[in-house]
Amino acid sequence: MAHTLKTRRLAMIAVSAVLAAGGASLSTTAFAAEQAAPHMVVAGNGNGSGNGNGNTGNNNGSHNGNGNKGSGNGSNNGNKNKGSGNGSHNGNKNKGSNNGSHNGNENEGNDNGSRNGNENEGNDNGSHNGNKNKGNDNGSHNGNKNKGSGNGSDNGNKNKGNDNGSRNGNDNEGNDNGSHNGNDNEGSGNGSDNGNGNKGSGNGSDNGNGNKGSGNGSGNGNDNTGDDNGSGNGNDNTGDGNGSDNGNGNKGSGNGSDNGNGNEGSGNGSGNGNDNS
Repeated sequence: MAHTLKTRRLAMIAVSAVLAAGGASLSTTAFAAEQAAPHMVVAGNGNGSGNGNGNTGNNNGSHNGNGNKGSGNGSNNGNKNKGSGNGSHNGNKNKGSNNGSHNGNENEGNDNGSRNGNENEGNDNGSHNGNKNKGNDNGSHNGNKNKGSGNGSDNGNKNKGNDNGSRNGNDNEGNDNGSHNGNDNEGSGNGSDNGNGNKGSGNGSDNGNGNKGSGNGSGNGNDNTGDDNGSGNGNDNTGDGNGSDNGNGNKGSGNGSDNGNGNEGSGNGSGNGNDNS
């Protein structure tokens, strides 16, 4: 027992001598804790960068840029918000690049620009959504589960109401479906539920912009196999429900386009161009 104590005492004296000399020959790994395993491995670069800065709320810019094989997914989300939950759950599980980027910035409400650009195989899906809004849930649930590029982009920006430019550009195999919807509105629910479930390109785009009412340019360009169905509907109206439910379930191109624009009443240009071959 005495021999063991003497051996330990000599070891401590040796360590003290090395530390006094500057510790150059002493490996710090001998005293360091075991490193934790990384939470998520990404194969690209710059994923989940520049998120959650300059906010006064909670949980802005959270859960972005995880499980990607490309680059720049889930970047620049959830910055300069006064609400909570803006720019969250964007840019995850993508095989392309720049999906779910630039969402949920400079908002005064909650949950703007959330759940965009997830599980895509193309590029630039679910980007530039839910920015500079004063309401809630603008530009959310866009650009998810696409095989093409540019689906569900530029939706739900600069609105004063709620739910503008939401649920656009999901489950598409083409390009640019459900883009440029629900921008610059003062009402609620404009430019929502457009450009989903298409195999073509440009379906359900440019709907529900510049309205002062509610529900304009919604439900357009869904479940089509052609191109440009249900596009350019429900813009610059002061009433409700203009240019809604156009261009759905078509196998051709250009059905239910450019309806319900520039009206002051309600229900103009609705229910056009559906189930055509």
